[in-house]
Amino acid sequence: FYTGALLASYAVQAEVGDYDPDSVDVDGIPSYIKEMEFVPGQNEEFECQVAEFHKSHAGQTPSDAEMNMLDKVKRLELYGVDLHLAMDLEGIRLYIGISPTGIRIYQAGDMVRMNSFNWAKVLQVSFHKDKFYVQLRPQRNQ
Repeated sequence: FYTGALLASYAVQAEVGDYDPDSVDVDGIPSYIKEMEFVPGQNEEFECQVAEFHKSHAGQTPSDAEMNMLDKVKRLELYGVDLHLAMDLEGIRLYIGISPTGIRIYQAGDMVRMNSFNWAKVLQVSFHKDKFYVQLRPQRNQ
């Protein structure tokens, strides 16, 4: 919730500039924030948090706001991960995430990372019919 609101506030700063108290409605949220859609199911609480974060960005240029947003985004767990729904041998749903650093396995639903394989350790990736295989390089001590 807070990360989404912070990212949205950087987008507002880049788009409209500094916080404008003259555009605040009776509910305390600027009209320009209400007009923007940041997340599905966006509510007043979210918009209020965006406005609070936006106040703290006074003086940032659009390029500074965008750089701050990108700096925050690059630290997110799922940034740059291409997710693919799959099932393990027991029929449990999971996601296979392909990222610049390697292959990650996430539990479906709560997106908890179950395992990861760095590209340096991956020897071969293949599939046959509905099975997906990752062959890892043998460890030196084995």
